[in-house]
Amino acid sequence: MRPHGLRARLVVIYTAAAAVVVTVFGFLAAQALDHSLGSTLDSVLAARATPFLQALADEGSPDMPATAQSAGRARTTDGLVVVLDGSGAVRYSEPLGAAKSVDAVLPAAAEGSPVLVDRTVSGEDLRLRVDRVPRADGTWTVVVGVGRESTAAAADRVQDAMEFAGPALLVVVAVGTWLLAGAALAPVERMRAQAASLGASDSEARLSVPDTAGELHRLGVTFNDLLDRLHHLLSQQREFVADAGHELRTPLAIMCAELELADRPNRTLEQLREAVTATRVEANRLKDLAEDLLLLAADGRRLLERVDLSDIVAEAVAARLPGAQRAGVRLEQPTDAAFPVLGDPAALRRSLDNLLSNALDHTGPGGRVEVRLEPDGPGRVCLSVTDTGPGFPADFLPHAFDRFRRADTARASRLAGSSTGLGLSIVAAIVANHGGSVHAVNNDPPPGARVSLILPTAPAAQSDDSHHPHTIGG
Repeated sequence: MRPHGLRARLVVIYTAAAAVVVTVFGFLAAQALDHSLGSTLDSVLAARATPFLQALADEGSPDMPATAQSAGRARTTDGLVVVLDGSGAVRYSEPLGAAKSVDAVLPAAAEGSPVLVDRTVSGEDLRLRVDRVPRADGTWTVVVGVGRESTAAAADRVQDAMEFAGPALLVVVAVGTWLLAGAALAPVERMRAQAASLGASDSEARLSVPDTAGELHRLGVTFNDLLDRLHHLLSQQREFVADAGHELRTPLAIMCAELELADRPNRTLEQLREAVTATRVEANRLKDLAEDLLLLAADGRRLLERVDLSDIVAEAVAARLPGAQRAGVRLEQPTDAAFPVLGDPAALRRSLDNLLSNALDHTGPGGRVEVRLEPDGPGRVCLSVTDTGPGFPADFLPHAFDRFRRADTARASRLAGSSTGLGLSIVAAIVANHGGSVHAVNNDPPPGARVSLILPTAPAAQSDDSHHPHTIGG
């Protein structure tokens, strides 16, 4: 989502939320105001009715003012008071004639309980209070009223103010949300623009990280870490391609030279045979190198099966034993314990062959190479190959499993029949595809070195294992 689209969506969401809040608040405020004004009118009515109710509460003839005294007031909106005796005769009316107007709209009321109603009397909106007072001479009725014009006007003024303030508030919310969202999303847009401008050649370019220690700062740091990893991987791939091209160039150049020599006139049969032999050797070397490169480039998705790692070790040791005896090297396998793993037998054998070749190549006559299998914590097994050769150079150890990496000392010789520097990297790739790890250290005390493969052991065998295929490296 583009930042402007996000800003617009935020404005719509927050403005809609503000509209709901303003509407609800306005409704509640109007209800509260109406209730407050109604309570005020009811209090005024109670105050007006009190003297008449007190007069009726006394025994004897109630003392009512003369109706003629109120002849000066004729508007009912200024308030009215009507008192009717038990026979329905008018005993008090203010203003004059109010009794006739009230009689038509007079509600029923229970004795002792006042009734409060809104009625239109003589064309005026009034709030009425009706009290029924039982006396010995009958039930008297006291009606008091007051005009609702002032309260209605107050309510209208509040409603007008809210009708003006509501839209103004929504405009303020919309503008404020737009500005705040823009300020908050500005660093995001800046990082997006910077990310869009980055190219494969911008290996040192990074996104500008906001100084604030918040989510945007962590987002920028995370993206920069991702760029670091991507550029590191890209650099590794470029180095791999360059090293692979360099390694492929050598056997191809030798093959081309041999074929050119063989193509010259007056070549003897022996010379042709030497050229073919040299070309075949380089072709095999090229084939091995291509297979190694394909193995490293593969995604490692292989079918798994339950295998006993000790069987693979026994087979690999047996295959290397004659060569080790001829070289005067003792090749030992001190344990025969079973260690089941889920893996690719061919790949595991390839990794062990590479380690044995490396160890035997660098162990002189009278030396010893030991292959050991032992537990390495719960659910893991350690396969180690230890030799008594010169060991790894100290500066080479951190890079022992890098592709095309060779040491500068006597230990830098061929690995699994190749001098390409791919042997240990192939071991690392195979072990990683099996969910394990590899480690290389020099013996302490020297001489010699030890390479260890840490692999997860297989779970307990189940009768239906063969019906459940497994894969690795996916």
